[in-house]
Amino acid sequence: MFTLDHLHCWNREPEAAAQAYVDMFGAERLSSSITANGLRVVIRLAGQLIYVEQAPEGETEPDRNGLEHLALATDTFDTDIDDLRRKGARFLVEPKQARPGVRIAFVEVPDRGRVEIVEQARLA
Repeated sequence: MFTLDHLHCWNREPEAAAQAYVDMFGAERLSSSITANGLRVVIRLAGQLIYVEQAPEGETEPDRNGLEHLALATDTFDTDIDDLRRKGARFLVEPKQARPGVRIAFVEVPDRGRVEIVEQARLA
């Protein structure tokens, strides 16, 4: 059986991206180091390790650096959306009902990263 060890993202602005996760979503900054590519910042978000590393020079980067989006679950959707607005988050998709019992919104982090905020009704 597998467990998730970490997510590894390339970013042209690793410091700014890592700080956005800290400021907007309460991630914990664990370390930073220099790799062959440049700066790598390690954060913990929602219990998971995320390596935010400088994209290699000359690489052709796909939109959002190969990660379509990161989804964060919440039970306090309205409060969290208000908090993100106060922090200056740029909403790519305004809060909406995606389907019955599910509300979502998407915000942008540096270098075109997308974070989905999702609230799902609990099944009884």
